[in-house]
Amino acid sequence: LNDDSIAIADLSATGTASSSTYLRGDNTWSTPASGANSPCFFGRQDTAHSVATVTWTKLINMGTNPINIGSGWDESAGRFTCGSGDAGIYLFYAGGSVLNLDAGDNIQARFTLNGSEYGGKSINYQENGNHVLTGQMQTMINLSVNDYVEFEIRHNEGSTEDTNEEFCWIGGFKLIGVP
Repeated sequence: LNDDSIAIADLSATGTASSSTYLRGDNTWSTPASGANSPCFFGRQDTAHSVATVTWTKLINMGTNPINIGSGWDESAGRFTCGSGDAGIYLFYAGGSVLNLDAGDNIQARFTLNGSEYGGKSINYQENGNHVLTGQMQTMINLSVNDYVEFEIRHNEGSTEDTNEEFCWIGGFKLIGVP
């Protein structure tokens, strides 16, 4: 077959071909999802806070370079709450960091949904002493109205350590075109 040798009318696809549809892999003409990935939010930490050893601690003070399109993001509390009319599937991503981890220490990171761990956790180990170590995660969560998501970190350094605000962030957005 030559390029451009099959006319649209010769396809046995269902639906209607037009300038506002595309041909899916299942041979169906479909209209692309419209709208914005809203709500969406992002924030980097503006003020360090203490993380006690071997204690899950929510990242807060996320007011540097904030983005808050839609509703639900509380940057000072580090919490996203799904508002009325915003239920659906979301992609969340985050990173958290503490200072002064020694050889053999680790940092763990996790998301929580309504106060309970969601989607497992990541663990990063320190091979050399006294460095900054960051725990990062991404996850997709199907939220209902009033569900809330937070990001927590913990470490095993042996003493309380401050976060490194340069490497602490959280963001997320609702996926469009997903049932």
